[in-house]
Amino acid sequence: MEAPSYGAGRKSGTVGHAGLPVLSVTVSSLIGVSRYRLQPTPAQEAALLKHCAHARFVWNLAVAQHAHWRPGRRSAPGFAEQCRQLTEARAEFEWLRAGSIIVQQQSLKDFAQAMANANADVNAARNIKHAAGHAVSAREGPRIAGPVHREPQRDLLLVG
Repeated sequence: MEAPSYGAGRKSGTVGHAGLPVLSVTVSSLIGVSRYRLQPTPAQEAALLKHCAHARFVWNLAVAQHAHWRPGRRSAPGFAEQCRQLTEARAEFEWLRAGSIIVQQQSLKDFAQAMANANADVNAARNIKHAAGHAVSAREGPRIAGPVHREPQRDLLLVG
């Protein structure tokens, strides 16, 4: 059984039935793709925009925390610590408390997943380079097995 196919719909922000804005949402599943149209009232649209603004604010804070990290510093906070920080911020700021905690925490969860995916990609590339015998960074070179014998360096005297 195939999922019903709806038309492509209008892009977000266009005017739909009865002059209401239309937001097209695509839902993927194993059996197919379904499209749903949301036609929020002006009040609902304002609420959705506030949720999006709060999610973007929380995401940008997470990006700033991770951008602040440098070698030698403590690692950037993870998902659980950022959720604790979000709870503290919501207690302090009314405008943040007015938004949905679920939307805000989902933004943090999405950021944590994005960071995990990025780190997995970097580590996979690093492992491929190691397997090929290439230096991975300026500090790392090919591994040399066994003792390394070096001749002492002798100074040359120039007589003139």
